[in-house]
Amino acid sequence: MKSHSVIYDIGANTSCFSLLAAQQYRQSSRVVAFEPVPVIVNDLRAMMVANGFNDPVHTCWLALFDSVGRTRMYTPASARSGIIQSEIRHEEIDEATAIDVDMSTLDNFSFVDGNPVREVVKLDVEGAEASVLAGAM
Repeated sequence: MKSHSVIYDIGANTSCFSLLAAQQYRQSSRVVAFEPVPVIVNDLRAMMVANGFNDPVHTCWLALFDSVGRTRMYTPASARSGIIQSEIRHEEIDEATAIDVDMSTLDNFSFVDGNPVREVVKLDVEGAEASVLAGAM
């Protein structure tokens, strides 16, 4: 990877990936960690600060998807993750907590909002990967 690369960790959770990328490329790159579930964002930020990586890692409380706006997500009681409403199976809703979150597309985040353009992407979003990639075309 070249110097000053921008790495997007989409669906960061309490990401070992963001931490490893920050360790490996601390001086030469920037990591942007996307996570829409508030409790997980707080844990991720605390982990980065505790490990001294609050500078090269920027955490975004945001869901990346195929459109811009707000959406309802469900956080299953049995897992520390979130599923966008259109992606959840009906039987999972009864056992989950609903939260409303901001969402954007990859292209809107980078080109409209003026954030750094990604050069490397790690994508793990509970089965909604195609919808995230649709927002980058």
